[in-house]
Amino acid sequence: MRNLVISIVACVLCLNCLCHAVTTIPYPPTMIKQPPHEQLFQVSLTQDEQDKPFILECEARGNPEPEYRWTKNGEPFDFVAEGGRINQQAHKGTLEVTTPYDTDEGVYQCYAENSHGVSVSNAVDLIKSELNSFLDEETKEEFVIEGEPLSLACKPPTGYPKPIIFWIIQSNTGALHSINNSRITVDPDGGLHFTNVTMEDALEDAQYACSATSMFRNEYKLGNKIMLRVEAAGIPGQNEVPPTKLYVSPPNIVALRDQKLELSCIFGGTPLPQITWSKKGGSLQNSRVAYTNYGKTLKIRRTDFQDEGTYVCSASNGVGPAKTQSMAVTVQAAPYWINAPNNTNGAEDETASFECVAGGIPAPDVEWFMNGIPMKDVKPNPRRRLDKSANVLTIEALKKSDTAVFQCNASNIHGYVFRDFYLNVLALPPTITERPEPITSAVMSSMVTLRCRVFGAPNPKIKWLRENQDLKGDRFQVQDSGDLEITDVRPQDEGEYTCYASNKFGDIQASGRLEVKKKTKINVPPENFEVAAGKSATFRCDADADLSLQLNIVWLFNGQLINSDMDSRMVQASDNSLTITKTVEADSGVYTCVAKTELDQDEAAATLTVQDTPNPPKIEDVQCDGLTALVRWQPMGDRRAPIQSYTIQFNTSFTPDKWEDAFVSIPAADTSFQVSMTPWANYTFRVIARNKIGPSEPSGHSNVCETPEDVPYKNPDNVVGKGTEKDNLVISWTAMPMIEHNSPGFFYRVFWKREDIPQAQWKNTDIPAWEQNSFIIPSQPTFKPYRIKVEAHNSRGQAHTTATEVIGYSGEDMPLEAPKNFNRMYVKDARSAMFSWDPVSPESVRGHFRGYKIQTWTVDEGEERLREQVVKANVTQSLVTIFRPSSRNLVRVLAFNDMYNGPPSDVIEFTTPEGTPGPVAYFDAIPLGSSALYLIWKKPLEPNGVLTGYNIYYREVKGTELGEIKARKPQITDPRETRAKLAGLKPKTKYRIDIYATTSKGEGEKMYIEVQTNDQAQHSPDEPYFVWSHLPDVDGKAGVRVTWVPAVEGHPGSHFFVQYRKKDDSVWESTPPEENQDSILVTGLELGSLYEMRVVAVDGPFQTPSKVEEFETGGMAAVQAPESGENFATAAWFIGMMCAIALLLLLLILICLIKRNRGGKYSVHEKEVAQGRDIEYPEDGGFNEYTKAATAPEATQGSRTSLNSSVKGPESETDSMVEYGEGEASKFTEDGSFIGQYGAKKKKEDSTSPSALATFV
Repeated sequence: MRNLVISIVACVLCLNCLCHAVTTIPYPPTMIKQPPHEQLFQVSLTQDEQDKPFILECEARGNPEPEYRWTKNGEPFDFVAEGGRINQQAHKGTLEVTTPYDTDEGVYQCYAENSHGVSVSNAVDLIKSELNSFLDEETKEEFVIEGEPLSLACKPPTGYPKPIIFWIIQSNTGALHSINNSRITVDPDGGLHFTNVTMEDALEDAQYACSATSMFRNEYKLGNKIMLRVEAAGIPGQNEVPPTKLYVSPPNIVALRDQKLELSCIFGGTPLPQITWSKKGGSLQNSRVAYTNYGKTLKIRRTDFQDEGTYVCSASNGVGPAKTQSMAVTVQAAPYWINAPNNTNGAEDETASFECVAGGIPAPDVEWFMNGIPMKDVKPNPRRRLDKSANVLTIEALKKSDTAVFQCNASNIHGYVFRDFYLNVLALPPTITERPEPITSAVMSSMVTLRCRVFGAPNPKIKWLRENQDLKGDRFQVQDSGDLEITDVRPQDEGEYTCYASNKFGDIQASGRLEVKKKTKINVPPENFEVAAGKSATFRCDADADLSLQLNIVWLFNGQLINSDMDSRMVQASDNSLTITKTVEADSGVYTCVAKTELDQDEAAATLTVQDTPNPPKIEDVQCDGLTALVRWQPMGDRRAPIQSYTIQFNTSFTPDKWEDAFVSIPAADTSFQVSMTPWANYTFRVIARNKIGPSEPSGHSNVCETPEDVPYKNPDNVVGKGTEKDNLVISWTAMPMIEHNSPGFFYRVFWKREDIPQAQWKNTDIPAWEQNSFIIPSQPTFKPYRIKVEAHNSRGQAHTTATEVIGYSGEDMPLEAPKNFNRMYVKDARSAMFSWDPVSPESVRGHFRGYKIQTWTVDEGEERLREQVVKANVTQSLVTIFRPSSRNLVRVLAFNDMYNGPPSDVIEFTTPEGTPGPVAYFDAIPLGSSALYLIWKKPLEPNGVLTGYNIYYREVKGTELGEIKARKPQITDPRETRAKLAGLKPKTKYRIDIYATTSKGEGEKMYIEVQTNDQAQHSPDEPYFVWSHLPDVDGKAGVRVTWVPAVEGHPGSHFFVQYRKKDDSVWESTPPEENQDSILVTGLELGSLYEMRVVAVDGPFQTPSKVEEFETGGMAAVQAPESGENFATAAWFIGMMCAIALLLLLLILICLIKRNRGGKYSVHEKEVAQGRDIEYPEDGGFNEYTKAATAPEATQGSRTSLNSSVKGPESETDSMVEYGEGEASKFTEDGSFIGQYGAKKKKEDSTSPSALATFV
């Protein structure tokens, strides 16, 4: 252990010595911070203005630490002599100028020097920034004619840098407003140009002002104020001006490489000229070219030699020939480095070579310096050679005295580039400055670099070994830096690698291990998605990675990381899927799943296309031609779903707020369509585009088309003649809207005459109100035919089509005859019977003979609730199918016309036979445990006879298929029963349950529900409750009925059994489990004994017992009779008890009578109905509080498809009387079983102990 510590300490000391040796290697100065080629400064103009300090940066590193000096305009600069306003930062050459003076302008250069050489910075041209004021001038007035082009000159002030010129609107209050108008443009020299002048350009309370700003000084100046006066043209809007040149760039332009190039082409004219650009022999369709000033300026942000050529702009506005202007662009360049040297360490006896090659137009001149001194002034060295033609400096057989800093400068008329570099001649053994990592990890198929940085002079030779073996193959490359690069990493590349470095002064080595990991790979890539706007889109992605690496999956949108915190619509789920909710068109793009570890990553991309309704089209033109209009439009984008069709809509001056379809489904390829119009209207059009997502917003409306007048093109439609009273005729028609009038002065002309009178003459009247759609002719005979027509007229004349003539009738009257000999021929079944009768004469009908009505009702329903069956007029016998089964039905027949029923026939009464019932009025099921259901229903509203019971069937539901049907056993044979238990079911299984009410005729209509049982029980049922009552003694044995009350609000269990024992016995006796009923009879108990009893709720393998209750058997049977007369006196207690019982019974009878008499004041039925329920009534009688109203509404019949269905029966799901304060016992039927426990939850009931109920006899 001690030896290990000593070794570690030795390694640390050795490493420290190596680092110290590297950091103490002497080397010449080299610049790390230096000033730019040009720097601006600002001088305070007044004493109140604060000074604006600035710095001239200069910082170098070297060993030993360099010292600094400056020159100004080529002469030594003594900043100390500036009286303390210029200081130099400690250990740096940076100058801080706290109070700038005008005299500070000049060319500065920084020198950093130590014993090994002199490093020189860029030469910085320090220039004072200034912005002078405009010359004082009065506001000028400029007069121009509307529609003419106009140019306003600006005389900008001098300043440096060159001021930026813009124009503003200055109101008389001093407020300033910018100008942004496609007709108004500012040229590079500051001129303001109006393509054409409008009356709105004349400002009553403001003038145009030329402004100059200096971005460096953050200030602006105002001047050249002009008041514009515009004279109206002779014919407003009609003066046209061909393109007129206002400003174009010079014909020959020199642009500099990497600098901005702007070409201007400003033309005036009316209409507004369109400017197009082209390049001779080239194309402008690339991303490097942009257009500003509404296309009047061509802009190239960074000019390159390929931009040289002739550019042509063309201006046209449809008035006169197009005007063109050519601009020849020549591209030159300030000097730039092609090859430039860097700092170099050399060893003695080696050869060093430096190349300074610069490009530029014109070709730059290259000068060489050594330690800041021109090479021509440096002491000659026979080993140093400068090839000026190739600009290569070579030094052979290096010596330590050759250590120096060299500079090369390339310059032309556009500027210069400067390079400062050193040669450091050393003699050092190899030193590893960056050792290989102890463990480097890489994934298969990747490229990995093992670090090994070595310093030495001469440069050490580096070799790598793996497990002490030479590396073979092109996959292993040793870099100039000493690093080992391995491409296409394979599992066999794993192992120990050694970096070995040597030169003539020594050698050194270091090792590290490479571990190869499994490559990260996406195995479930996202798929392209197409979705309508507003819907959700989900991309799924899954990947595998090496188990030793942490895998993270992130999502990118168009290359940018998605941040769910910034956009809550983007949700990345735990399975790494990405969901975009409520998509919008802007969500369209490329979504990339990136699965990454610390070593590698894999990507997979998918495209989301969010499709939306198209953009509104743009109407380009509407050509009006009489009664047709040619509408032209332009699509403005389909929003990623191709346009399928267009719709043209119109409105008129008659309905300005209502748009109607002129034509729909115009093919997407068409962008023009001819629309027909009606006379005497002002039409406006708009266009709607449609794609598969839906219709676009409408386009803007078009200009107005006016159509000429004409006669009406049609007469009114739907002309009808019909009396509303027995002595009138009403002629009605559909009013014609104003769009159909075709001219002013519109009116209707109504004609009529008797059709049944030969040679009858037409009568007519004019209706001037176009909204009127009827005319009443009074005092007419009853039900006579008339020939009728209605014409349309206007100021141009009658409609050019003939009005259609129709036959109408005057008013009807009540029929006179009742059908005779109405007879029941036979009864077919419980609902239908055949009847016959004699026909009535058509004349007696006094109207349109529409047939006969057979009316029926039952004695219980009353005539006010009769039902009708209609038969045709030529029928005198019919099978009537609307009778109530098992009822006394009354039936009659009558004739009728359109307005009246005739007198009825005699009424026939007969009784229909019994039929099958209708569906139950309500049906529901509540899961009990995991294998049972508790069924609740209400008897049919239409029993159609005497109910005999209910049949229940069930089957499994598997998707859309139904399993084998099974019958519940036993079926229900008590028609009063309204609940049952269905046991023996599978857990977590969906069942369809059918229920049929039955009569002696068989099963009635079915009602069914679908419900799912609970999942397999995972814990014991909740503690159950129970109630019990005594049974009559049989053969000297007692018995009790035990009714289970499950914990319905929790986990009740699926069935139960009873355990009982005599008091103080230790062993419980158990009944068999009861799966189908909720009661068990416990018999065979000894009389006069005290027993303990409990019920046990069961669900699967779990059981839960209830609390234990005690009960005593025997009652009066347990009293022994006296053995002789002498014991009779001892039975007085028995006589007293019997008297007490008699008094109690008498009191109970009195209470019942009182409550019976109070029943009319407390209508339970009405309260039930008010709460949305109804009460089932037993066949036997009861207190009149529960008498059902005769007019109780009928409930809707049908089938239930789901337990959660919103369609409920007309009655409550509970029949409990607790809501009326009748106590807990109301929940039990006369046999003691429970009902209503599984209905809707009610407010918490007062608790009553089961033992208290059990003692009620």
